[in-house]
Amino acid sequence: MSHHLKELPPDQALEAALKELDDAAALQPHSSDTHKLNFLRGFKCSAGESRIKIVRHAAERLKLHYDSEKHLEGTFWLVAAGLAHERDWDTSLSFLNAILDISPDADFYREVAVAMLHLSDMELSDGKGKNAIGQAMLVLVSEFGLMIAERGGRGGLDPQGAARVVEYVTTSLLARSNVNNNAIRVSLLHYLSKCPINSNTSSQLNRVISRFGQSLLDDLLNAFFEQKKRGTAAFFFLAEHLSTFFSAAPALAEMSHSVLRHYMLKHPDEFPGFMASYSDWVSREHQSLSMTAQHIALLIRAATDVSQRQLAENLCVVLQRHLRLFGEVSKELLQQEVTLIESILHGNRPVRNPLMQDIISNIESLLADNTKKQGRVVPLAKLRKLKDTVKPAKVGSRPTPLETMLSLAS
Repeated sequence: MSHHLKELPPDQALEAALKELDDAAALQPHSSDTHKLNFLRGFKCSAGESRIKIVRHAAERLKLHYDSEKHLEGTFWLVAAGLAHERDWDTSLSFLNAILDISPDADFYREVAVAMLHLSDMELSDGKGKNAIGQAMLVLVSEFGLMIAERGGRGGLDPQGAARVVEYVTTSLLARSNVNNNAIRVSLLHYLSKCPINSNTSSQLNRVISRFGQSLLDDLLNAFFEQKKRGTAAFFFLAEHLSTFFSAAPALAEMSHSVLRHYMLKHPDEFPGFMASYSDWVSREHQSLSMTAQHIALLIRAATDVSQRQLAENLCVVLQRHLRLFGEVSKELLQQEVTLIESILHGNRPVRNPLMQDIISNIESLLADNTKKQGRVVPLAKLRKLKDTVKPAKVGSRPTPLETMLSLAS
């Protein structure tokens, strides 16, 4: 524990945190670091229900300040400091739900979003791009917009009021997409891909991927392969969002594939394990599975083009495992996918490369295995089965959105 944050008994800790919130009515961020340290000490030494009491009290203070036309940033500054310091995602969700539960007023929600974005801008400007409070505020405002969209979509809030707030959050995040800051880019990509009542998601995602997709994807893959501390967060963000890059406009999907191919050739020994783990975690939605299979096939072609035999064989093993996921659904889906993969591997020319012939035979063998029970075995002459020796990469436990942000933006 930091020497600034000495232990307090639980009752004193709760009291200290609540007191700082009560004094935050006229507080501007950075007007007194003593306020922040006192709150952090109280927040850190509280736990469970006590932290929920703190953030509920904060939500009440926010509504009181809003009704009194006072600034909201001071309260957010304290709460975000505690949440970021402790990386406490459960309490973050409790805080946002408390704000939503305290009032159904869409105008209040909009002012909350305005304050969160303003505070985030303040904290991430002037060379402070790695400021944890600013990063935490981006996570909170993104999640706040998604919560409102979800509640508005299912009738929990006034649909028109919810739509206005969601549109404000969306346009505000998009307006920041040119800023060279990973925290903003990660938040924006996550938000756009998840927002359920955003009718322009596809065009917006294409726009932001064209702006920063290549540099963000490069940073994420670099983090996975070369930066141990950020590797787990990078992997799980990719597991959730790499399919967004793959399904973007054709030129953008090709750009994304080029970045992936670069890291495949740069890390040929580790890359198959990465793709094996990605296949384990990727969404079981059909389009995501199919996109993954197609890109693995394209990577196999790239590996054979540069005579990386072991890399190509290992990726074929990964592809075989991945294609079996289609067989678990239906043999018709497997047949369709194998046909598509064969066309990618063949390309527009006859297959004369012995390695590629072996790979195609191994892919076709999945259909033989799948139809054997029905007594219809696809004949495969001289099949040289590839050794299944690829081990998925060790990726650890899935981090929370707050942990992901603080890791990736560091």
